[in-house]
Amino acid sequence: MNTLTQTELAQTFAFLQVVSEYAQNQKTSGFRERLLEQEPFWEKHIAEQLEHVREAIKAFKYYDTKGKLNKLWEQLKHRLHYPRNKTFDILSEYANRAYESGDTQKAFLMYNFIALLYPNYYRVYMRIGELTEKLYDLETAGRFYQATTGIFAEPELLFFAADCAIRAEQFEQARKYVTQALKIFEQRPPSTPQELEFKADLKELSELVEKACA
Repeated sequence: MNTLTQTELAQTFAFLQVVSEYAQNQKTSGFRERLLEQEPFWEKHIAEQLEHVREAIKAFKYYDTKGKLNKLWEQLKHRLHYPRNKTFDILSEYANRAYESGDTQKAFLMYNFIALLYPNYYRVYMRIGELTEKLYDLETAGRFYQATTGIFAEPELLFFAADCAIRAEQFEQARKYVTQALKIFEQRPPSTPQELEFKADLKELSELVEKACA
């Protein structure tokens, strides 16, 4: 059986939902089930995203008062190529605006939509995890981080996951995240002042975890 790549699957979901909006909200559940059978690895996260895509589009339109994204909706509708970097920047601009204004629900939907189009941009998941905690609870955010860190072994994401685990008093889990992040820095030494500062923060967090586990 042929399988879709993560990016192809994400684009297909976005395409289907935009089409449904232009076709009097035609249901897309049949497409969803068929696609999920082909890519079960992303099943839980993609299924949750799909439920919110229509509302995410509305959220972007709410902030896109000048219609900068109208071309994107048309391109997705017809499955045409779209300028990836430029589109990511515009979408992120509106999502960040919602986040900074305290519009948690819209920001959550918007970042999830960005993750649909750009599933390999791991920093988006850091913001989604933070908003998941605000909208739901630490336990739900913890499950989200556990899933995403299993896919993206990046020190920054692991740091966010460890911080969440500490506040949930899951200290052994936090230790695993921190240990993994520090090992990555051993294999890939920091090359910028920001990375050096982040590694120092990570070591400080590691000390707190060790004290909690003692």
